[in-house]
Amino acid sequence: MKNTENMDSETLKLLINEIAEQSGVPEQYVMYSSTYFGLAEEKSTQELLVIIGASSLIVLACSLVIYSLFYISVIGKTHEYGRLRVLGATSVQIKRIVRKENFLLSCAAIPIGVVLGSVLGYCFVPDGWHWMTTLECAVVIALVTEIALKIAVHTPVKKASMVSPIEALRINTTDTPATEKTRIEHRKITPSSLARMSFARNKKKAILTVLSLGFAGVLLMCAATYLNSTDVESMAKQQFANGDIVLSLDPANTNAEDRPAGINALQTKNPLDEVLEETISDMDGVKNIEFIQGCVSNMEFPTPFKDGNSHFFTQIGIPENQYEAFSQGLIEGTADRQKLINGKGVIVDNSAKLLSDYYNYTPQIGDIVKVETADGQWEEFTVMGIGKAPNLGGDSASFYFPQELLPMMKENVSNFNITCIVDVERDQLTEVENKIFQLAENRGGIEVFSISDIITYLQEEMDNIKMPLYGLVFFIAVFGLISLINTLMTNIISRQQEFGILQSVGLSSKQFSKMLQTECFYYVSGTAILTLTIGTLTGFVLCKVFNQVGTFGTLTYHFPVLEISIYFVALFFILADYSVFSVRYSKRHPVIERIKTME
Repeated sequence: MKNTENMDSETLKLLINEIAEQSGVPEQYVMYSSTYFGLAEEKSTQELLVIIGASSLIVLACSLVIYSLFYISVIGKTHEYGRLRVLGATSVQIKRIVRKENFLLSCAAIPIGVVLGSVLGYCFVPDGWHWMTTLECAVVIALVTEIALKIAVHTPVKKASMVSPIEALRINTTDTPATEKTRIEHRKITPSSLARMSFARNKKKAILTVLSLGFAGVLLMCAATYLNSTDVESMAKQQFANGDIVLSLDPANTNAEDRPAGINALQTKNPLDEVLEETISDMDGVKNIEFIQGCVSNMEFPTPFKDGNSHFFTQIGIPENQYEAFSQGLIEGTADRQKLINGKGVIVDNSAKLLSDYYNYTPQIGDIVKVETADGQWEEFTVMGIGKAPNLGGDSASFYFPQELLPMMKENVSNFNITCIVDVERDQLTEVENKIFQLAENRGGIEVFSISDIITYLQEEMDNIKMPLYGLVFFIAVFGLISLINTLMTNIISRQQEFGILQSVGLSSKQFSKMLQTECFYYVSGTAILTLTIGTLTGFVLCKVFNQVGTFGTLTYHFPVLEISIYFVALFFILADYSVFSVRYSKRHPVIERIKTME
């Protein structure tokens, strides 16, 4: 069916039923592709989980920054809240003031964010635009954002309500409690020591800022480590475990329901014969050739299919040297060769739940399964083993028989080769590929797959992953930078009197600039420590976990030097720019005027 790429499964089924009804096809003759719809639903679930995971990270980053911004704002407005308390405002009223400020900001910001997000979404994927979906998402996003805001500002609101009139008059924006005893310290006052004292003045504010930047740095380390450590060749080898080129029987111009007959016709004059084996063996660069024997037949199970029809499956013959490997993967039953031959037994692999999910059949020991023979009869076989089959190198299958039983299914076939696996020297892969493609074209009925095709495909997939992944990290890093810039700008504005006093007692512009640079350097250093310790450890653990899962092939840990270097260069650029801006900003007003701003 055309134009169904962006259609959901339920809508597609309704459309199929509509066409069937218009065409006079009874409902019992309408069958949905279990593989297509099953995989579509599985992909939809995976995409939903990715979206939820990415959204959760963004919400966490936003909440951390909003918490930091409101906390810094409350510290800066302590005098203001104190004056309101002197005028009679209660703690509850102070809470309402801060919450009202939060509400007004969210009323302005959330609609703008939703509109901008919708515009960007349409620009990136115009074919996937649906008004109802957009409206539903907008409502959910607005609610989630508002809830995250309320949670993020809870502590700053509580801190603002705890300000007393007396404390407000003498507040010094430090979170370090005063001690009863003081001692005289003899130390040299330098720009560096002044920067250290300023950084430690409000530890909580400094920690929040460093955490915002460190969170982005850790995420960058994880993403960059994964992308730098993946090996597409190792991932491709999972599909080509025993070789580099796979030749399979391919009956051209046949419908799916005619495939068993097409494969059977090919096997009567099998192109995967000794002549082909000798030709390929004589090619320079070929190390080894293996054949997998099998056939394709319709089958029936103890439980009927949902549509009432039979379906075809591949029956793979177990090589004599693989019975031990099958035995190791057994969950129950036997993999003894002689017992399987004598009992007309079959080993069933349902480890991926394909038979259960798509064909309504959960295999049990002793089940009788039927295989349609070449002359249209049905031959019965007994399930004698259930487990995970070893990777023989070809397409995965669910049913494995002793090779001696294959002639019972196809009496007219003498050569049951269904797949040929060629192991090639890597530096001669392209040359051998070209020769085998030409050979397959001349003989006909052969489909060729190469590991180089899978490598190319996986590389394109990895390139497609890079942009969204780095985009997410960049988006979160922006929030960290906003927190840093807000902290630095608040320092500039709120400390003009302090800067004026220091300059009045001899602090030069160069020393002033050095003091600000050193103070900013503490933030960058804290970020670097978090990124290089927690980020490196997390990236290393991520590689180990993915190696255990095995889905992404073998990951070899590589430290992301380039990505981390760019991140820290951006931070140091802000550091340098901040000191220049601060000096220029302070010069806008004379020293005397700044000192007179004392409250």
